[in-house]
Amino acid sequence: MLNAARKLPLTVFGMETRQAPRRNVTLPGRYITGLGLPVDVTLIDISEGGCCFSSDEERLRIGTPLQMYIAGSGPHRGSVRWTHGNEVGIAFLIPLDEQTLDQIQSGEIDDRPQPVAPVALEQVTEAQPLRFC
Repeated sequence: MLNAARKLPLTVFGMETRQAPRRNVTLPGRYITGLGLPVDVTLIDISEGGCCFSSDEERLRIGTPLQMYIAGSGPHRGSVRWTHGNEVGIAFLIPLDEQTLDQIQSGEIDDRPQPVAPVALEQVTEAQPLRFC
């Protein structure tokens, strides 16, 4: 029942309160709270202003700040706006632009590690052991 209700626009007194339309997705995500422990989640929907994910991990409290990593993009800073069961709604501090949303939804984010330039190291010729007493 919640999923059907969530797909409809949120209305108050007959007026829609959502600032951006939601896109239904099934994407891997990860969040990190102030404790620095990463938690893997599955995104259910995403918009410019936020996202919704499901997680079987810890219960988050409304207002908890976190950083979201979504399908190879991020961090996207935000805070918890609502929770219901194992679903959590996040509001981003900085809205995503349309191009980033399209890339996230299509999976075109390049999340491969970037190559590191080789560094020339000096050769050590006379090494003396150090004593730690």
